[in-house]
Amino acid sequence: MKKTILLLVAIFAMVACSKSDDNKDGGGSGSGNSSGWALKILKSEGVTVEVVLIQYSTGETYTDSSKKPLTKDYVMDIKGGEPMQVAVTATGVNDNSTLTIQLLQNGQVKRTSSSKGIGLTASF
Repeated sequence: MKKTILLLVAIFAMVACSKSDDNKDGGGSGSGNSSGWALKILKSEGVTVEVVLIQYSTGETYTDSSKKPLTKDYVMDIKGGEPMQVAVTATGVNDNSTLTIQLLQNGQVKRTSSSKGIGLTASF
């Protein structure tokens, strides 16, 4: 548990200090909520999501630490508009395991981030 918390703190530090590398490739299937924003975690056999963390410009933070095996795409509505930062950590079964997350607005992909390996972290 301590390692997970330390990893999340490190992720926020890296995301806050780095430039955004938005990938505007279109597509997506999330409907979002009234604000139109959604987080999509793509299906990946053998990968289990450990933590989803969303930080808004208001400073409010949403954390979901329920474990989710990625046997299908997982789409989560994001309340309150565009998030300032998103981080997802997961575990894979081998070095070829992949975690891919997408930030959707009205079903269109606005940002994409991926990670490959056993200890997986994707953020934007």
